[in-house]
Amino acid sequence: MSNQKNQLPGWAIFPAALVLIIGILVGVYNKIFSKESTAIQYKELAGVLKVEAKLDLVIPPRTNDAIASGEKLYSQVCAACHGQDLKGGVGPNLIDNEWRNPPAKETHLFKLVWNGIPNGNPPMPAKGGRTDLTSEQIWQIMYYMSSKNKNIEKDAVPNQ
Repeated sequence: MSNQKNQLPGWAIFPAALVLIIGILVGVYNKIFSKESTAIQYKELAGVLKVEAKLDLVIPPRTNDAIASGEKLYSQVCAACHGQDLKGGVGPNLIDNEWRNPPAKETHLFKLVWNGIPNGNPPMPAKGGRTDLTSEQIWQIMYYMSSKNKNIEKDAVPNQ
């Protein structure tokens, strides 16, 4: 008789078994079909997921050929907004000492060109709107710009 007192009633076994089966199926589904780990899903839901973009960008040497290539690229990509002579137009002047987005350092200017300035006045698209530009080509443009503007700090690489 003591065995009957410790048993669950029949009606309670069915929901408990159903919850257990559903839990197992959800776990199996998430393991097989989910593209993210459960830990990432929980972190994302909790707002603690931090994504850091890492770019393996090589800074090319600053040579006369790189500067000449940068001049050609500038005229193709940048001159429409910043003027063929770098004195501005729709976009700001690039040879004076006034900067809307300081500091005037090659590394900082590279980041601005690479990422764009979506909230600028006027906005500037990433890579000047040219998705095919490589990091090396953008560095060549930076070298050309810094060769024309003595106020831009040449902090990327030394002259070669």
